[in-house]
Amino acid sequence: MVRLVTAMLLLPALAAAGDEAGGGFWLKRLAEAARINRGPARRFVFQEEIARFKEEPPGRKHYARRTYEVSFLEGENYYKLIAENGAPLAIGDALEEQDRFLRAEQYRKRTPLEVRRKKAAREERNRLKFDLETLARTHKATVVGQDAIGGRDVVIVDVVPAGKPRKPGNRNQWARILAGRIWLDTASGFPARAEMRQLIAWGMQAKGSTAVFEWIHIDGAWLISSIRSSEPGFGGGVLVTEQRYSSYSRFQADIKLTFQAIP
Repeated sequence: MVRLVTAMLLLPALAAAGDEAGGGFWLKRLAEAARINRGPARRFVFQEEIARFKEEPPGRKHYARRTYEVSFLEGENYYKLIAENGAPLAIGDALEEQDRFLRAEQYRKRTPLEVRRKKAAREERNRLKFDLETLARTHKATVVGQDAIGGRDVVIVDVVPAGKPRKPGNRNQWARILAGRIWLDTASGFPARAEMRQLIAWGMQAKGSTAVFEWIHIDGAWLISSIRSSEPGFGGGVLVTEQRYSSYSRFQADIKLTFQAIP
């Protein structure tokens, strides 16, 4: 109760810091925090595990589980497949992954980063990208309260597209058709959590699909810890994609930082 009362008293002060609702101020802070975080975050390598399954009344039906080794290549993360359903790749598949890496390396060296952000390449293993840096240009926000996550104070903002949602030109522009709630670390402006929903059908993603993102703060950098995407399944149930990130370690360091549970 004390935290709730304090939060309500602080809302006018938050509003005064930016536009009428304070949302514009926090979106600008978010964009700047995401830009600044690119430097510290790229000093880490890690693993990504993607599991796809269907949740329905009889139980959970598993489809596939893949593990990727994630490194930093020419200004962005590169995802190299290293295992399927818990087993290392066969020799042929491993060689194919190496060829993919070489093609991606060549493409990135000859293509500026900003061009790559606008146009995805066939050489890449692309993910839907929640581009935090563009939200200040594409969305509007309203401050709705305060809370704490993992011992850090956060400001809660609701975000929606500033105009009618336009279909993305590629997977890097996915954020423009998302709306939802973001928990921003008050000290840095970077999100600790985001719960988003897709406003229109696009590609293989149905209207109303949801995605929950969680980040952790390690050694001066905000790093993704999990993404859970859900959409209605054909014939009932819910199709779920869970992406978990672990085994974070710095490039040129012997110390390895890992985590198991989502904070």
